[in-house]
Amino acid sequence: MKFYKFLFVFVLAVAAFCLYAEQQQAEIKKLTPRDNMNIPSINRGGESYRIIVLGDVHYDGAEYHHHLSEKWKKIIKAIPRNIEMWESRMGKLLSAAKSQATSKTEMVIQIGDLVEGNCGNGEAHVKMVTDAINFMDNFFGEIPFYFCAGNHDYNGDDAQAAFDKAALPYYSKMLGKKVASRSYYFTVKNDLFIFTDYNNPDLAMIEKALQENSEARYKFLVTHGSVIPSDLPTLHGYFLSKDVEKYNCMRDLLLKNEVIVLSGHSHVCELIDCVAQEGRLTQITLDSRWTPAYVIEKSPGSTTPQQYGRRQKTPEKIAEYAKYQGVIKEFYQNFTAAYAILDINNDGIVVNFYVGDKLESKYCYKLR
Repeated sequence: MKFYKFLFVFVLAVAAFCLYAEQQQAEIKKLTPRDNMNIPSINRGGESYRIIVLGDVHYDGAEYHHHLSEKWKKIIKAIPRNIEMWESRMGKLLSAAKSQATSKTEMVIQIGDLVEGNCGNGEAHVKMVTDAINFMDNFFGEIPFYFCAGNHDYNGDDAQAAFDKAALPYYSKMLGKKVASRSYYFTVKNDLFIFTDYNNPDLAMIEKALQENSEARYKFLVTHGSVIPSDLPTLHGYFLSKDVEKYNCMRDLLLKNEVIVLSGHSHVCELIDCVAQEGRLTQITLDSRWTPAYVIEKSPGSTTPQQYGRRQKTPEKIAEYAKYQGVIKEFYQNFTAAYAILDINNDGIVVNFYVGDKLESKYCYKLR
């Protein structure tokens, strides 16, 4: 009898240890602060050009939701909000962004959630994605338009196959070769641009692209979900947030390669410049949905690194955001509809944030 009691206690102890070890492995790795976070600009050579960047836009219209039941139409309150937004304000924001184009503008990048989704039918979803692509492509004319897949882009019945049917031929046309997945990469003037599907990121492709282009002047990762968690009262999912071990490995790889991340999803306008002994990772997060909640004239923003993590209330989240304590060089946050302009040249990269249909910069920062 004593043997079985001992065995029972032993099994419990092993189980508790395994659970503890699993919890320890499942923690986001804390980054190591540097003594000096000031990194001098380096003249890297190469050509100068401009990029227009858009966040979530949730393209929508009543005609795409005929197959959605009345019950779901009432639950998904975003649909009437999106329709009103596209009928009244989105054209103004897009026109303002387009007016910033110059002869050196290389492309427009949209960071996922191009469409609302939730069509209730695969054919309707194909039409929604196709119409959204055609609208943006035609709107910006000769300026190439690129986008990545967000969670709404294939959200709904038969939506994944529908998105692929509409998006993959467009990706193939833009890259001049067959693209068979929602992740792809290319170079522009010796700079690397990696686009990955936030829902199912192709980590092997990201690693391959970075290895093949190790000598690239600047390296960009375009993913709908942020890599560094946005500081929000209610946390949106972020890149690989469900697999912490993979998250730690990928974040280390991006830090080592000094990658600039372009992201959306969090419904916030934000910049985080993370400088640690492990490397540097600079992240731009945008929301371009001009909803009635966004009063453009009242968007002061906050710009001190010490404020990162201040919105977290639970001990678990406070501890999670503390992993970045001492390594945030710059933090800017503003809950508003915005677009951004990236000016890339041989001595660095400058980003300007513009709110709504404004043509005056709200916030400016030199990324490199």
